[in-house]
Amino acid sequence: MSPESAKKPVALIADDDDVMRLMLSEVAISAGFDVVDVCDGAAAITAADEVDPDIILLDVNMPRMDGFSACERLRSSPKTSLTPIIVVTGNDDTASVNQAYQSGATDFIAKPMNWSLIGYRLRYVLRSARNIQALQAREQKIERLAYYDALTELPNREYLREASKRMFELADRNSQQLVLLYLDLDGFKRVNDTLGHSVGDELLSAVAERLQDSTRHAADETSDICLARIGGDEFAALARCADGSETGQRLAEAWVESLTAPFRHGETDFHMTPSIGISIFPSHGDDFEDLLKSSDTAMYQAKSMGPGRFTLFSEQMKTDAFEKMTIENGLRDALRENRLQLHYQPKFDVATGSVNGAEALLRLDHPQLGPISPAKFIPIAEESGLIKQVNQWVVASACRQINEWSEKGINIPIAVNMSAVEFLHGDPVNLLVDTCRTFDVDPSMLEVEVTESTLMSNVAKATEALNRLNELGFGLSVDDFGTGYSSLAYLKRFNVDALKIDRSFVADVGTDSDDSAICSAVIALANSLNLTVVAEGVETLDQYNWLVSQGCDSVQGFLLSRPLLAEDFEQLMQETNIALSQRLRVAV
Repeated sequence: MSPESAKKPVALIADDDDVMRLMLSEVAISAGFDVVDVCDGAAAITAADEVDPDIILLDVNMPRMDGFSACERLRSSPKTSLTPIIVVTGNDDTASVNQAYQSGATDFIAKPMNWSLIGYRLRYVLRSARNIQALQAREQKIERLAYYDALTELPNREYLREASKRMFELADRNSQQLVLLYLDLDGFKRVNDTLGHSVGDELLSAVAERLQDSTRHAADETSDICLARIGGDEFAALARCADGSETGQRLAEAWVESLTAPFRHGETDFHMTPSIGISIFPSHGDDFEDLLKSSDTAMYQAKSMGPGRFTLFSEQMKTDAFEKMTIENGLRDALRENRLQLHYQPKFDVATGSVNGAEALLRLDHPQLGPISPAKFIPIAEESGLIKQVNQWVVASACRQINEWSEKGINIPIAVNMSAVEFLHGDPVNLLVDTCRTFDVDPSMLEVEVTESTLMSNVAKATEALNRLNELGFGLSVDDFGTGYSSLAYLKRFNVDALKIDRSFVADVGTDSDDSAICSAVIALANSLNLTVVAEGVETLDQYNWLVSQGCDSVQGFLLSRPLLAEDFEQLMQETNIALSQRLRVAV
């Protein structure tokens, strides 16, 4: 047994009667207590502060300060607010008993006393008091767990919600505003993924400290403000103020500035930036949840603007968020009900005039919003995690179409566009191989188009995937070439078959010297590497003639054909007797 656990409880006894004090002391010692005794209430208060007793006995009638007054004073002290106090009184009338309890007594003993029972009473009162204190401590711990974040010791989301009730009421009563800031750390997931959650936790604690300091310095003297950690790497602050816009901007600037200096762990420096959304009561919400939702929406808008940004909520954001949710729900329904469509844009060989391939273009016709551009719904699919299902659907549909066309004598490869998210973070090789195997499609009949910017964002991963696909026989094209700043060395490593000139450069060839120079350089580069060149977005005869004069191999665009449904594409393929020159004249 340790010295600490063997330590006896201390009884403080205050009585001006020497005999009574001595007898109480003897009984307490026999009951296992160490005793400190004094002769009046004032001395009891001083002694209690010095010895921190486990139990206190106070006689009622003492000089300088009586027992009732001493009891009240002891209860007002944080040190003895929960210490069990027994009042010893010669009166057992109702008034005396009530006064004892009103002064804060735990129990009372009336004189004359049954001395044989006093020791038991002391131990019982002490045990009961300790049980109550333990229960209160557990309740406090549970309450802290319920309302405070264990890692940062900041209030949590539930605390902020409860605090907001008072703040909303005061703001409404005093014609004030509330401003809610919602912060999300940019790229925090990388820390957890690369260095582990323990390092991530250290970083979050350090971020919390900086936010506390900056909030304290940025808030004016009259600000009623509550800072909380409301999620993994998410923090929020609610402030009551006269001008929500001004206060919100001041706090957001202080938060951004506080996170500018690097965080250090061992020999590693971390540079963290926040994205912050701001909303104001009453303009952007009537209660906590509405305000939080508005700030969350603004935060995502800030994140889309780049790292370390903050922005104030607007109704347009709400409209955009609702449209985004509607599109996401529509995409989920379309996947479940197989209502997506592929349109096929023909690629024409300029030397023979024949169709030498088709690019599968995904289309979503929303029941409420109508046709949705892929430029709008593909980013939503990537953000929501639906992109994997979308890619699976596209590849499967393209393979199915290859088989259907093959049975009709149409044997041309179909190109599918791979999402950057799926190509770099998914498993594109197995997806393509497994799907081709399922539909018994030769890999050479399925081309894979990946944008130049996707390849350049992770050269090592892209090179590995492209080399594997090339070995398996898939056709490979670099889409939107000219926009991703790749070099000759990278193109040789990528091991692709074709370059597709981005439509933004094709639009002004022959009239804009810069675009013409870029297209000429791409065609020359492709020829030097024995790569096929495909020009996208060819819409005029002048564009077509210029590209042909420069040695472009294939073209696609509205000049020759819009993207077509499968049955319309079949009709196009049947018109083999129409020469390309005739098509061009018809188009013009």
